[in-house]
Amino acid sequence: MNGDQPKILIAEDNQAMRKMLESMLIELGYHNYGSVINGLKAWEIIQEGTIDLVLCDYLMPEMNGLELLRLIRKSKSFYDMPFIMVTGADNRTDFMRSVQAEVDHYLLKPPNISQLQMLLK
Repeated sequence: MNGDQPKILIAEDNQAMRKMLESMLIELGYHNYGSVINGLKAWEIIQEGTIDLVLCDYLMPEMNGLELLRLIRKSKSFYDMPFIMVTGADNRTDFMRSVQAEVDHYLLKPPNISQLQMLLK
């Protein structure tokens, strides 16, 4: 069944939040995923061409979620990649920056499994 599932990349620097997102994916039946701790590592993996969807934290060291999203949207190869921004920042400015950078969906922390399920479909 893994061949039919999207390959999901979680980019989250907080270990507890990363584990929570991984557990939610497993509970929803998604077993084809990987995790990294910052946007720089995420970009390296995305460039390998095996990722179908990104679940990304907004605030991370080295490269934040907004910087990663902008790189993806500037790239011809990955422009259409679905991108879900996960953030604890209930900040209108951050939200507007994400919208301007063409984020597909926004998920506020702590994430709700039913919201995540809806966004993944």
